[in-house]
Amino acid sequence: MLTYRTLMAVGIALIVAIAFVALRARRTPKQSDRVPQLSDREATRLLGRPIGGIENATKVTRGDNAQIQRLRQELRVKVLHDEAAVNRLVAAERERAPSASEVDCYRAAIARWERDNR
Repeated sequence: MLTYRTLMAVGIALIVAIAFVALRARRTPKQSDRVPQLSDREATRLLGRPIGGIENATKVTRGDNAQIQRLRQELRVKVLHDEAAVNRLVAAERERAPSASEVDCYRAAIARWERDNR
């Protein structure tokens, strides 16, 4: 039969384990774990323009629109449905080639992602 002292030791160990798990679950991410997200207002203040860079986009036709949607979905799957990452990748390609069409920016973003994630 278990003694009072053994039961107390087991009880205290159980309380400590539960407290450890609860504190571990509430842990806030480290600064290096966080990905900074800029709103359009902050981006305009810091960069002088919105993140999307719409002012450099060329006119999009209906055929291009369907192709853009397909390419965007392909890129979205590659970045695990992270919309912010999709926008950042396309914006980065738009920065590299301001005169490129929207379709070309998406193709370049996909190619760069594939090259970087071999």
